[in-house]
Amino acid sequence: ASAELGMMTANLPMLGAKWVMNPRTFIHLQNIRDSNGNRYYPELQNANPTWRNKPVLVTTQNPVNGGAGTDETEIWLVAFGHVLFGQGLGITFNVSNEATVVTAGTSVSAFQNDLTYIKASAEADFDMRYLEAVSKIPSVRWGA
Repeated sequence: ASAELGMMTANLPMLGAKWVMNPRTFIHLQNIRDSNGNRYYPELQNANPTWRNKPVLVTTQNPVNGGAGTDETEIWLVAFGHVLFGQGLGITFNVSNEATVVTAGTSVSAFQNDLTYIKASAEADFDMRYLEAVSKIPSVRWGA
């Protein structure tokens, strides 16, 4: 509720608001039951889960090893309608026959193996129209 309240008190329209959490946190919330065996959050059991009437996105981009006991994570509420993505039109290419890359734990030298490595890079940017478009719930224990 505090994440939602932060957006509401900033008068931010919650355009495309979604919860973002780690799979471990998601599964923990799915499995919480009351003393009668009823699920606290039955809406998380659906094929398209929601929590507090907002869709849930599950990603490993949220760490699960925070806090002193390394059993804390964060849950984010993101109003994706206020998130801006930009992509440049150009691509930069770099070529090297002297570079070394690590593949499956083994260093592979382009020079020693008569290889040429090509790296392509595109420009991208990410920003939020309003700071309040992302609300973070810190120090969430995921039930280790």
